[in-house]
Amino acid sequence: MISKQFFRFLLANTLAAVLNIGTRFYFSLFTMDFAAVMLGFVAGLSSSYYLCRGFVFHSTRQISLSEALRFTLVNLFMLLITWSVYQASLMWFEAIWGDSLSNNSLRIAAHTIGVAAPVFVSFAAQKSFTFRQRLR
Repeated sequence: MISKQFFRFLLANTLAAVLNIGTRFYFSLFTMDFAAVMLGFVAGLSSSYYLCRGFVFHSTRQISLSEALRFTLVNLFMLLITWSVYQASLMWFEAIWGDSLSNNSLRIAAHTIGVAAPVFVSFAAQKSFTFRQRLR
């Protein structure tokens, strides 16, 4: 059974992922793929932190540098997972569809899968490590 807190986490991070992917698409219009993905990640990370802090984990403490650093460290690890899944998905899509779909469509689909991949690990790490709440 999915807890209300996990559902709020999914909702908050879905919004952050939409921002991540949207800004990645925007930045890909004038920069290389890797840079666009990284810039999208920063936009998503920033919005995710504030949404998780206020809407998911209801942190009432003043924002601390150590909390923001822990959040960032968890997400940097998630970035490795995201990038790896993105690359694997992209290779898989290209092997199946080749040039039958636009290159940008394949990249957006692969990026979406990559962003979604680490959700369970991310929730557990953010709850216990970043916001210091007990896992149940």
